[in-house]
Amino acid sequence: MDSLTASRRPTGGNGCGEQPGELVLRVETTDVDDGMRVVERVLRVTAKKWNLRRAVANAEKAVVLDYVCRLRRVYTPDDVRALLLHDGVPFVLAAEWTR
Repeated sequence: MDSLTASRRPTGGNGCGEQPGELVLRVETTDVDDGMRVVERVLRVTAKKWNLRRAVANAEKAVVLDYVCRLRRVYTPDDVRALLLHDGVPFVLAAEWTR
């Protein structure tokens, strides 16, 4: 968890801003087990709560994981996406947020 140390913590949030409620994180991964491990390692630090909604194989031989998440105030969706893309190499191919 090197990238989640204090030196890599996001600087944008001060804890006073309004956070959106539950968001859906959609992650495309090459391996379901390794992808879930990476995503859940990041979410343990950045989210108050999360739940895997579904895992679906797509046509490009990848798996799409959908997580319902409620983020901690100091983390923005863009912060979490950047951490996933950085820490998820080579398993995480893409990550996006939806409502």
